[in-house]
Amino acid sequence: MTSQQNKTHFTAADFATFGALLTVPAVIGIYFAIKDRNVSTTSRYFFGGKEMNPVAVGISTAVTSISAITMIAYPSEVYLVGSCFYWVLCGILLAVVVTYVYYVPFHSSLQLDTIYSYLGLRFNKLAQRMVTIMVVINEVFWMGTVVYAPSLALNTVTPIPIDWSIVIIGGICTFYTTLGGMSAVVWADVTQSLLMIFASASAFVVGTVAVGGLNSVTSALRRGERDNFWDFGNYDISSRRHPITLVVGEFCNFTHYFGFAQTVYQRILSCKNTRQSKNAILSYVFPAMCILSISTANGLMLYAYFEGCDPIKAKQIQRRDQLLPYFASLEFGRIPGLTGAFVAALFSGSLRCEVTKVILLRYIRVCSQ
Repeated sequence: MTSQQNKTHFTAADFATFGALLTVPAVIGIYFAIKDRNVSTTSRYFFGGKEMNPVAVGISTAVTSISAITMIAYPSEVYLVGSCFYWVLCGILLAVVVTYVYYVPFHSSLQLDTIYSYLGLRFNKLAQRMVTIMVVINEVFWMGTVVYAPSLALNTVTPIPIDWSIVIIGGICTFYTTLGGMSAVVWADVTQSLLMIFASASAFVVGTVAVGGLNSVTSALRRGERDNFWDFGNYDISSRRHPITLVVGEFCNFTHYFGFAQTVYQRILSCKNTRQSKNAILSYVFPAMCILSISTANGLMLYAYFEGCDPIKAKQIQRRDQLLPYFASLEFGRIPGLTGAFVAALFSGSLRCEVTKVILLRYIRVCSQ
């Protein structure tokens, strides 16, 4: 089946589902714009008046760390390296412990507008401004990647052009973030996290049933040497398959994310006090582990699904990151509207990385003056 034939599976029902689900964050933005129209303070817009629900903040923090790149790339990476990739969850959990014990109390005690303001106190304004400029440059390049990569993958299996994908993602996130501020961002994250979990879980269930059940998946993993969760001795520590490499690498990555990312810092300070901020970090664990675990399981399922018929070698797709969208176009097309819901979930992953950076860039401009 060619890519062009795959695109015909995106029916009117899929377009309707896709449009309806992406309308939800826009509605949330309008709601909070109306709700807070008489309270036009900086604290209300950027920190939700420091009255945000800690559970909602935790869920929002979780899905902000999970972009469309994660939802697409995790299964593709697991497809190549196997079940050892589950060790990254241990690294994330260790980073959560460090954040709970050290970073949350530290940030809550400072009560600064941005994490970069700390550099002005610790060193000087020059250091603060230099780091601010570097962060802005980094975020611009990151936003380009996080929007373009999923748009390129989705264009292969849907009739949505790359340019329109970028316009849709940028337009929606700018719209509801500008209108509703942090309150809209957090509650849009909560609603769309459900969509992301549903889409990922649906892919795993449908794919597992298609290959004949969990036993068929595990058998395929053994045949392909992807059943390697406990293989400490078969790989060099420099290999991306070694458990220690995965744990340490992800621990360092997420320790930096929790401790120094404005997107997390801003959410932590949107809670009423330190105790609620700690509860927010604890609330992060379940949705993050859920989405990442299912995404990893999808990679294992994809290996079993495409065993003996690699779609790249068959020239049905061109890139590994197109595996999951390609699978969805094959299996979800049988159920009206489900492909549209799945694509909307991938777009939601892109929105999660974009919305807080819209706030971040606007706020950094003020705080770095």
